[in-house]
Amino acid sequence: MDELTTGASSEVTRIRTLEAFAQGIDPTSSEYEAHTILGILRKHITIESTATDQNVDIEYGIVPRKEGATLECHITFTVEGLKLVSGRD
Repeated sequence: MDELTTGASSEVTRIRTLEAFAQGIDPTSSEYEAHTILGILRKHITIESTATDQNVDIEYGIVPRKEGATLECHITFTVEGLKLVSGRD
């Protein structure tokens, strides 16, 4: 995203932008917004309750790289069980 690479943005603004991209919440429904990373994961993994006992761990940080420091988000999505759903293509 452009705002993550502009020098004019503050570090706090960039972290908030990354948080909104990864796990933005819809204020009306209190669910993850459909276009966020967690919104997409939840939609496709929990469709028809096929996944159970889900846990999400998100870590944000600045990571030194050869090209320079980058702001990164690491998401670990753990599913403990899957249910068999018959008649699904």
